[in-house]
Amino acid sequence: MIRYAGKPFVVHRVDSIFSELTVDEWEEASILGIRRSAESERENLRQRYGATRDLFHEISSMHAEKAFHVITGGKWHQYDRDNETDLHNLKRHDVDRYQVRQAAGGRNSSLIVRANDNDADVFVLVLGWHRLYEIVGWMTAKEAKQKKYLCAPDPSRPSAWMVPNRDLHPIREVPDFPQGTTDRFVSKETHAIVRMAFPKRSEHYIE
Repeated sequence: MIRYAGKPFVVHRVDSIFSELTVDEWEEASILGIRRSAESERENLRQRYGATRDLFHEISSMHAEKAFHVITGGKWHQYDRDNETDLHNLKRHDVDRYQVRQAAGGRNSSLIVRANDNDADVFVLVLGWHRLYEIVGWMTAKEAKQKKYLCAPDPSRPSAWMVPNRDLHPIREVPDFPQGTTDRFVSKETHAIVRMAFPKRSEHYIE
């Protein structure tokens, strides 16, 4: 079994893109996640779907946003130097025009869309942990809000639409996605792990 950072490593789709963060990038996102969690607690905020805003979720979300930001070069709105204190603004997009949703990376990980998500918004699913993230695919909220995806895994929360990663559109087909974008690895060791996990993938090593 192939492992990364102490966990079994699975490549979910042959058409996904990988984004490995440097230590500095990972730490930057971690700090912003801690700040966002602290500000949310100070303002007594809850997430839009009723759950408490826990620290682990905030940090993991920031890591996913950072991974998508570095691979696309888009504007990361959570790190706006002109408005650094507004880290818990839930109305704006995460990176450029996209909403980034994160999951730990189990084989059946899904994109979660909720009732008050804007139908026109494009949601991108990012899977992973530690410093390696797989940008799996995308779907608009309107497309996701189909009866077949509706479920209520937690009776204490409102129902949501959970789209299996296999049903998402290929990430390279997301609207306005930079042409020529490819995997981004910062270590040859990580690149080797990905190749062993899915040797048939067409991969590129970026210095």
